[in-house]
Amino acid sequence: MQQALGLRSGGAFVSFAVGPTALRVFGAMAALALVLIAIEYIAVFSMVLVFALAAVAAKAMISFHGTTSLLAEAGAIFGLLLIFAGAMIYLSLRLSFLVVAIAVAERKIDLIRAWKLTDWNFWRIFAVTVATALPLAIVYVVLVWAALGFPLLHAPSAAMLAAWNGAPSRSLTWIIQALVGRIPYIFGVAFLLAPFSVGLSTGAAAAAYRAVVSPLENNGPAGVPVPETSAA
Repeated sequence: MQQALGLRSGGAFVSFAVGPTALRVFGAMAALALVLIAIEYIAVFSMVLVFALAAVAAKAMISFHGTTSLLAEAGAIFGLLLIFAGAMIYLSLRLSFLVVAIAVAERKIDLIRAWKLTDWNFWRIFAVTVATALPLAIVYVVLVWAALGFPLLHAPSAAMLAAWNGAPSRSLTWIIQALVGRIPYIFGVAFLLAPFSVGLSTGAAAAAYRAVVSPLENNGPAGVPVPETSAA
């Protein structure tokens, strides 16, 4: 992020630093995680309460309106799930997109500032996130399947399904056992693609930050970035 923001010159094949900047980034990511977890728990609790009320209403109304009422309740529950997923995506992108850039450039942990800087820019952020993440996700899936000989999604045989008698736990166990032996390939491909994913996401966030923040706002008096020294 320092490189992308112009706060350091030159490159480094390997870089290890423990200093104020690294600690601030860690603190910003920890604060972001805690906020999102709190929001998610509140939302899940609210949804469970709404689902319980919907189930009671459906049970009471089904005797009057039959299947139509049940389908309406199911549609309402599905709509709530879509709203929940959309809200979490919206909050996550708004809060997380610039949080590292702010921690590095402005030398502070400020989720409120990250929220304000992304105001009225959600769809741009969403488009940039999809554009940077989707191609690598496709490459990742193709490489994993190629490395595994395309056996990852093979379904259990009919005999296996009959023996399990439809038990969900047996299906889950089969999936886990199928994945355990392939973990080195899965993580190996992820490590190979990590520099590209980190570079794309960091570059996009840095470019967005520099576009919405005045060059004189958080730098030196002459608009020159002021690098921060850290132990290395």
